Amino acid sequence: MSTCHCNNNTRLHAEENGRKFSIVVHGYRFDYQFVDKVKVDSFLVDNNIRSCCDYFFRYVHDDKIKNNIFVELKGKNIDKAYDQISQTIKIFRNNDVVAGNSVINGVIVSSRVPNSGGRDREHKEEFRHGQKGRLEIKTRQAVYNVVQDRVI
Repeated sequence: MSTCHCNNNTRLHAEENGRKFSIVVHGYRFDYQFVDKVKVDSFLVDNNIRSCCDYFFRYVHDDKIKNNIFVELKGKNIDKAYDQISQTIKIFRNNDVVAGNSVINGVIVSSRVPNSGGRDREHKEEFRHGQKGRLEIKTRQAVYNVVQDRVI
C-alpha cells in the first residue's frame, strides 16, 4: 500500500477531474506529528475489490491515531460514493487497518451540486450512527483542518 508521511505545517491534497480534497496540518508545539495518505482505490482494485473509496488519510498525535478520513471524489452520484466509503471502512476494519474504536470521518467531494433528493442528510445520519463519526458532502472542494477536526 502506497503511503505518504508528511510533517507539520503541510497541506496534503488529492485531486481528480476537478474535485479536490485537502488536509491542513497546522501544528502547535509539534501537536500533529504526521499524516498518512493512501490511494485506496488503486490498491484494493489491484486486489480484486471493486467498490472502494479513492483515498484514506490518517493523522497521529503522541503516537496514537486520532482520526481516519475516507475520501471519495465523485461526479454527482452521492449514493454510490457513500457505498464506496462504507465498503472501504468495512474492509479496513476487518483487516485491522483501523481499530473499532477509532474516530472515522468520511468526505465526499462531488463535481456539482448533488441530486440526491435529500438522501445526503440520511447518509450523514447513517454514518453518524454506524461509524460514530461525521460525513461531509461538499461540491468541488473540501478542506479538512486536523487541529479543528472539521471541514472548513
